[in-house]
Amino acid sequence: MRLFYCLLVLSCLIAPALAEDAPAPSSPEKTIKDRGKDFDAAWNKHDAEAVAAYYAVSGEIVTESGDTLAGRDGIQQALTDAFNGALKDSTLTSTIGTVRLIKPDVAIVDSDIELKTGDAEPRKLHVVSVIVNKDGKWLNETTRAIAYRQP
Repeated sequence: MRLFYCLLVLSCLIAPALAEDAPAPSSPEKTIKDRGKDFDAAWNKHDAEAVAAYYAVSGEIVTESGDTLAGRDGIQQALTDAFNGALKDSTLTSTIGTVRLIKPDVAIVDSDIELKTGDAEPRKLHVVSVIVNKDGKWLNETTRAIAYRQP
């Protein structure tokens, strides 16, 4: 059961990370928010490689239980395992609340995540990510999950 929750949290942590190329919108904030929609679509296709691509090569995730997943390859492997297991039929919906630019190429992103798996109650998390713009791509460097109290 602990493994399931760790994988669940892992999946929720990735949403604000934004990696794929796209035409430049009018502002970094808009670009970041638009990428969140693309992330959800990749998740809902259960494409571990596409989801992991939202992370920097050295990116990391710290789950709500304190587990750390390090590196894009490690994140991709964990997602591959999860999409073949407990998160096989999952759906993810993320809502980016705030984007705070620290520098023109560094942002802190706060998101609310809802992850549905089967008939279980949706899991709700708050996610804080630091993302950086590298060569025109916003990539997640680090992500931390905070679980909302479940009723």
